[in-house]
Amino acid sequence: YDAETKTLERSAEWEERREHEAELSVEPDEQLEETTGLAKMTVLLVNAEEYPKEIEIATGLESLQQAVQGNIEIVYPFDDPVGIICNEEGKLNGMKLNRALKNDQGEIQDILTGPFLVVGLGAEDFRSLTPDEMKKYEGIFHQPEAFVRMGKGIKSVPIPDEVLKADRTQEPKSKSQEHGAL
Repeated sequence: YDAETKTLERSAEWEERREHEAELSVEPDEQLEETTGLAKMTVLLVNAEEYPKEIEIATGLESLQQAVQGNIEIVYPFDDPVGIICNEEGKLNGMKLNRALKNDQGEIQDILTGPFLVVGLGAEDFRSLTPDEMKKYEGIFHQPEAFVRMGKGIKSVPIPDEVLKADRTQEPKSKSQEHGAL
């Protein structure tokens, strides 16, 4: 049972879905450029409840859609020549809350859902992040966040490193382990 999405699924289906999601995680693909002729760029991939990762990805639409698990939308919340590529329907589809976009006073302006990419903006296309941009945006999005409804609003809370490390070391439990053997 996933309390956040309020869905129940069989453990075998959960394992298949997790394997499929792992396959969808974007990794360098040397064959892609050779077979499609698409250029590659180095960008920042930010998944919910994970630290950001520097990845290399093809610049084509299909690669970007695969990275964000759906149709893309580009938002420009920063003054720098960078953009955020996210899933256009992430909120509508109930994707996991990922990171808050805050104003200069630290107030939440929006919440990004699902995986997203931070990319550089060229004159006519996306480009790799510069080393300085990579460092800056890795710092901005470094700490995974949890979200809590408080009154009429939502607050973001950094997930402590100890919790993230503990989650990574635990093996997924089978249903019988979670609820006791019947």
